[in-house]
Order: sequence, then structure tokens, then C-alpha cells
Amino acid sequence: EHLYTEFVMNDEGDGYILTMYDSERREITVPAEHAGLPVTGIGSDAFLHSWPTHITLPASVEYIADQAFAYMPSLLYVYIPASVTFVGYDAFGGCDNLVLYCEAASAPVGWSEYWNGECPVIWDCADNDTAEDGSVYAEIGDIRYALSDGVATVFDGTALTDAVIVPASVTYAGDVYTVTAIGAYAFYGSEAESIALPDSVTAIGVSAFGGCYNLTELYIPDGVTELPSMAVAGCHCLERISLPAGLVHCDFEAFFGLDNLREVEFRGTLAQWCAADGIGRLLTRGSTVTLYIDGAAVAGELVIPAGTTRIGENAFYGCPLTRVTIPDSVAEIGDYAFGGSTTVVLYCEAASAPAGWSEYWNDGNPVVWDCNNNDAADDGNVYVTYDGLVYAINGAEAVVAAQTATSDVTVAALLSYGGNTYPVTAVAANAFSDSIGLTSVTLPDSVTEIGDFAFRGCYSLQSVVLGAELTRIGAYAFAGTSLSAVTLPDGLTDIGDGAFDACRITEIRIPGSVERIGEAAFAYTSLAEVVIENGVERIGNNAFQGCYDLTSIVIPESVRAIGTYAFSGCGNLTEAIFAIPDGWQADLSGDGTDVIALPAGELADRGTAASYLREQYVDRFWTCV
Repeated sequence: EHLYTEFVMNDEGDGYILTMYDSERREITVPAEHAGLPVTGIGSDAFLHSWPTHITLPASVEYIADQAFAYMPSLLYVYIPASVTFVGYDAFGGCDNLVLYCEAASAPVGWSEYWNGECPVIWDCADNDTAEDGSVYAEIGDIRYALSDGVATVFDGTALTDAVIVPASVTYAGDVYTVTAIGAYAFYGSEAESIALPDSVTAIGVSAFGGCYNLTELYIPDGVTELPSMAVAGCHCLERISLPAGLVHCDFEAFFGLDNLREVEFRGTLAQWCAADGIGRLLTRGSTVTLYIDGAAVAGELVIPAGTTRIGENAFYGCPLTRVTIPDSVAEIGDYAFGGSTTVVLYCEAASAPAGWSEYWNDGNPVVWDCNNNDAADDGNVYVTYDGLVYAINGAEAVVAAQTATSDVTVAALLSYGGNTYPVTAVAANAFSDSIGLTSVTLPDSVTEIGDFAFRGCYSLQSVVLGAELTRIGAYAFAGTSLSAVTLPDGLTDIGDGAFDACRITEIRIPGSVERIGEAAFAYTSLAEVVIENGVERIGNNAFQGCYDLTSIVIPESVRAIGTYAFSGCGNLTEAIFAIPDGWQADLSGDGTDVIALPAGELADRGTAASYLREQYVDRFWTCV
């Protein structure tokens, strides 16, 4: 635990003044002694580098300097003993959520007129719980509430752990108070694993749930209409949040630090979601966030209701949409409302973008303007949905552009549209990327190219059948999938960088038609057997890096270049067979200034050759001259 303190001797030389207390602690008790002498004072800005919620001062303290605790919004509680005879100007100024508990019955003469910065004060706190403003601050069932006029605000639940249930009402001194609000910083830094809120709650304060690291779910009650700054920020384990239909505004900073968010449920209509301000920022927080509106996941085709006038920023960010229809009633669309996706086509009834639409509303995705009378997008393609796939027609050919919610995909060889037939020749870049439900793909012989990142991140993909005419597999096309086997067709000429990176394939035959094996093309796979046929000319940098199960490799006579670290991390590679062991050299700098000739006799030894590839000359670029 981090803790750093600094003290200086007081003017009398009989005690110390605390000048710095730097700690991550939420509850702080200032020590009564330092170096054998009492701690008699608190210096200005002593807690500037800390964010505590509770501070207790010892009976040794007599002096609190000007602005000693100023501008600490996380502070909820400070205990001031009767020993304090001086409190300086604005000592607690800017502590907007603080209640001061004083042993004294009233402010001593030496306290500044402006000492408390308008924070409520409870005098004679040992026997009293009513502040000067008339509110009662009482602990009821492990939660401290602010009680006034029949209404209760959760004031302090920061020390709670495990499961927390906030009641709809509390009773104090015979009176019943309805719990209507969660105060600022009320659960800040709490270790609670769950917090259940009653339907009576209509307001949530700044940082109310900030830093609740153990929370995995949070349900915001129906009566809440706004979420302020940092309301749920820093809840790093939060996976699911449920929001009410009446939520109309979320502060820009309300959702910072939700790294593991997976689901957002909105209990209203699509039109209400579109109209809400700032709510879409939730979708930009986790790596993959699924949005549910009125119980249904937002995916595939989406029709914005007629009469909708506004779509907020990030409203559908990253949603796996393929087609969105936007009525001409929409006068305003915020930044990146349809951002974070490379597979959506936007069909707009308007003939062009209205003045109220952000320049970045579509994040570069294709748009079909005047969609009731036109089917060509602004990128020149006509998009057609058939059997769960979106195809883009351009000229005489079609390509697979995106998919809807389909697990087993068979790509059509021919696409009929408008009385014409178009051969399907490619899978576009990013067409299926991060489609976590995709399990199998069959491509027809007509497909000659698979674009970059086409199936990247499809971690459920276990089977793929490639067509006989395929010539190119793009960069990272199948990276991060669960493929355990794949057959590369004769005629394939290019295997892109990272094409099968981190897949589970155990064996591969690379046909002689391949001109190059891209950088990291098979890195960190489960390959135990690799056959490189004669005709392959180049093995890229890191091509087989981390293939720990690989024990043997044959380098055919056609190979003239092997990149750096091509076999790095192949710990079990004990045999490398060079069809032509003569003429190889290893270049460290790439400019010919640090070249080592590799003797044919040494490369002819399979164990030595493997060692050179794996370790000794792994950081050099090999060429055969």
C-alpha cells in the first residue's frame, strides 16, 4: 500500500505539522504522534495528492491551516476534535460533498468566519446528528443517510462490501423517509459486489458509484433521467448495465474506465434511445459491447422510426449492423453515431446530409441517398442482402461485404439482381471481422481474393473451405480464429501478413504457387507439421514465430529469402533440411554491411541448420545468392 507523509516542526518546537499525506486510502486517521512528539497541526494542501472519503483528526491537533482540505470533492466525512483552536480561511472550501463532525458545541473564537466553505456542520457530534442546515445525518443499517422533509439521500456507503440492498424507505426517530437519491461519492471506492437500488430513486450524484471495482452489474431505476459526471466511472469489472427509458442525458465523463463492459440494456424504445444525449458513449467503452433495446439485440437490419428527429453521438457505435434506414424526419445526427463498424450500409430518405448532421456521423460507411428512388451508394456499389449476407455489386462483379447473424455461411457463386447475374469474386476486408457467432464458412470457386481482416477475431470459426481459384489471402484474414485445419488451393499466390496468426491449425501444406509467406502468417499457431512446396520464394519475418510444436522444416530450393525471427520461439525445432545448402548468407543490418556467410557444410547438418534458424542467426535476414 502506497503511503507517503511529510512533517515540519511547529514554531514552538514542541510538535509537528502534517504538510503532506499521499495515500490511496479511502479512510484516513491522522497519527497523533510523529518522531516522539505530538502532531499539532495540518498544513495547507496537506491532502492534495489523495482522494479519501473519510478523515479523522486526533485530539493532539490544535491548528488547521488555510485551505488545508480545500477542493477535495471525494470527502464525505471529517472529524474535528475539541482540541482544535484555530481553523484557517476556506480550510474546507470546495469540498462540495462534505459533512463536518465537530466535538465543539460551536465555532471557537479562533476559527475563521469562512472556515467551512459552506459545508454543513454537526456541532456537539458526540450527542447530536442534526446539521446547521436542518438535515439529519444518520447511520441506518450500515448506510449513512441525509434526512430532511420526509426524503432520504444515501450519503455514505463507501465502507460496504458484498451485496448491498438500498431500501425504498428508512425510519428514524419514528418518522419514515423515502429514499429518492444516491448522493455524490456515496459508494465511491466501495468493495460491494452488487448494489440494488429501489424504484424510488430518481437522482444519482457525481461519482456515486465511481471506483466500485467489484461491481459486475448495475440497474439504474426507472425514475432516473440523468447520469452526471463520473457516475459509474472506474468500475473496471462492470459487465452489464441496465438503463431506464426516461434517461435523457449522460455527462461526457459518466462512463470512463468501463473496460470490461459487455452489455448495455435500454428499457425504452428505439426512438427514445436515439433522442437521449450522451448515452451512446457507453458503447465505446468495452472492447465489444452488445446493445439491447426493448429486449432485442441491435444487429443486422435496423429501421429508425418515422418521426425521429435526432440520433445522438455514438448512438450505435460498434453495433453489428448491416443496413440502417434513416427517415427524412431526422434533422440531427451526432458524431460517429454509426461509427466503429465497417460493415453497415446507411439508407437515407434524404437526398443529401441535412445541416444538422455531423461531418463524422457515418464514420466513412457507405450511404445510399434518396434511398426510395435510388439503390447505388456513394461509393459506387449497390448493396444486396441475400441468405444472411450483404453483397456489394460494382460493375460486372459482386463481393461479400458483410454478414447478418449467421453461424454457418455458404457464399453464393452467382448473385442475381435487377435481372442480371454477377459472379461473386471476393470477400471484402473486414466483412466478417469479430463475428463471434460464426462457426463455418464455405467459399465457392469463383472467389479469388479474401480481403484483409476478413475473418479476424471470429473466435468460434472452426471450419473453412476455400475455393479452387483463390489467389490471395489478405493480412490477418483468419487471425484469432479457432481453425484447426485448412487446405490451401493450388494457384494461391499470396499469404498475407498475419493471415493465420494465433489460429489452432496443426498442419499446413503451402503450395508451390505461393510467391511469399507473409510476415507472422502462421505465428503462434499449433503447427506441428509444415510442408513448403517447391516454388515458394520468400518466407517473411516472424512467419512461424512461436510455433512451439514444430519439430522439422524443409526449405525447398526455390526459397531465396527467409526473414528475421521467422522461426523464433520454435523451441522444439531440431531439424531443418535445406534442399540447397550452398550460397546462404545472413545479413544483420539489411544494408550488406554486416553479412555472415553460412557454410554449406554447416547448413547440410540438419541440427545445426535448425539451431541457426531458431537461435544463433534468428535476428538476421537470410538470402541465398
